[in-house]
Amino acid sequence: MDKDKIQRIADELAESMYGKDFYDLSGRQQSEVYNKAIRELDEMMAGEADMRRKDLAEGSGGYSSYLRAVKELNLKPIRIDEFESLQGALDMKDIIKLTERMNMVNKKVE
Repeated sequence: MDKDKIQRIADELAESMYGKDFYDLSGRQQSEVYNKAIRELDEMMAGEADMRRKDLAEGSGGYSSYLRAVKELNLKPIRIDEFESLQGALDMKDIIKLTERMNMVNKKVE
């Protein structure tokens, strides 16, 4: 778990709950706030993971949509980790074009 993120959340919680800086709280209050920050980060991460799984399952621009498109073009798909690393920089159309180019290069090598 990311300690820096937890501390940032704890700092925000201390301010909103007690109107104080985290380090100005009593030991008991710090413990309470820090534990709440951990729970909030866990919930945020679980929510992000659920949304990611849902996107992949529904095919909303996710890997399953990519696989369907590539299969229709008779291309060999890239791995899911490669797809995910490209997703932030390229849209689906560009990832498919890249896959097509990679398939052409691999055919020449074979």
